[in-house]
Amino acid sequence: MKLDKKSSKFGLHPSLIIPIAAKTENALKEYVGDVEVIVSGTKKAFVVNFAALEPPNELEIWKNPRSHLLQATKQLWVDVDDRNYRKLFKNIFPEIDLTGFDVDHIFNKQLAKMYGFQYVRLLHVSIKSNREIGSGPEKESTSFRKKDYAPVQYEIQYADPLDMCKLLHLKTGTGQYMDAIANFPLFYGDTN
Repeated sequence: MKLDKKSSKFGLHPSLIIPIAAKTENALKEYVGDVEVIVSGTKKAFVVNFAALEPPNELEIWKNPRSHLLQATKQLWVDVDDRNYRKLFKNIFPEIDLTGFDVDHIFNKQLAKMYGFQYVRLLHVSIKSNREIGSGPEKESTSFRKKDYAPVQYEIQYADPLDMCKLLHLKTGTGQYMDAIANFPLFYGDTN
């Protein structure tokens, strides 16, 4: 993986710099990893061979049972307008039992479109976690960002702690995201 230096890394350790959206196929190839093009309906999709900047370290977040998914070497990325991604995910990852899981983009689809990201990474997320975050923090974040919209100059969107809370099934809360903020020591270490 090569770092998109223009994109925000949210002050995270290099092991937690996790790409979740790309503006173009070339950006995927340059900043995420080698790609294998596949077709989903009329849209392009990609199986990406990902190599993280650094391996997991001593941060508490790496003790989460789903943390291995952050740096998964085999990733599925789809066109932001693709609607067949659950079926595609099953075909690419037949070993994963999707009972009780949604297949969803880690980065909010509305935000991806708003900022011009054509491709987003998919992952299986518990139905409960996905729906709680989608109806609360994601909705609020989208509304907030629409009011203060400014185009972005980077090619890759990296996951912020809220994105990672979603895929790690951590509680995020609503309003001021107090539960997500309470999870910050998992991502940043003890700041006291």
